Amino acid sequence: MKFDGAHWTTYDTSNSGLANNYPSVIAIDARGNKWIGSNGAGVSKFDGTNWVTYNTTNSGLLYNTIDGIAFDAQNNIWFATFKGISRFDGANWTNYDTSASDLKSMVNSAAIDPQGNKWFATYGGLLKFDGANWTTYDAANSGLPNAYAVSIAFDAQGNKWFGTGAGVSEFDGTHWTLYDTANSGLANNLVQSIAIDVQGNKWFGTANGVSKFDGTHWTTYNTSNSGLYNKNAPFNDEVGSIAIDAQGNKWFAGPGISELQQP
Repeated sequence: MKFDGAHWTTYDTSNSGLANNYPSVIAIDARGNKWIGSNGAGVSKFDGTNWVTYNTTNSGLLYNTIDGIAFDAQNNIWFATFKGISRFDGANWTNYDTSASDLKSMVNSAAIDPQGNKWFATYGGLLKFDGANWTTYDAANSGLPNAYAVSIAFDAQGNKWFGTGAGVSEFDGTHWTLYDTANSGLANNLVQSIAIDVQGNKWFGTANGVSKFDGTHWTTYNTSNSGLYNKNAPFNDEVGSIAIDAQGNKWFAGPGISELQQP
């Protein structure tokens, strides 16, 4: 689904080259290509016209269930999978699994901070990889509400936002702040994706739709009050991933893709 702020556009296997109708994550590279990870069918790349799919049969991808995608400054693509992490430089693949790193469990998402550190959300907490060393953050040594880390984003002020199974934790480098359904307008405590637009608005993909936070006010979009597309009842409002393109359009992945175009 793509949303430009006024209009919604839907993509599925009937009108596109999506690998299947269960996209789990969407990310947009510096060239504007959309990379859409699936649940069980690999990752599809869309350049605006053409579709290409990478999977374990035709590439070095570690596993076909993709839950996170991130791009580093060297144009490597990092894929968080059900079995570990795959890195793709455009030609070659490198895989990190529990036997080759400090990965503790399945990897839910990936993000690169301004210093080039790679961050991965897992069922066992957060992992930071500086290219040589791995650091783990969990509920015992950080302000995470639990060890079930799901999503990651960084804002322009350098704050880190972590989606979990119990709300969103914001970390400014010293202090942690938790937002959940009890103290905010967050639609659901399971926060599966986070995107931050150029105005600084935070967009949270949850099990009950998309919540937008401008720093003061909360707005929720779901299938009953917007063009959000999802045909996987009873999970109609679930949004697994959000990405924002250079034109400010918001792309939402559920069972199908919605685009909200910027007016």
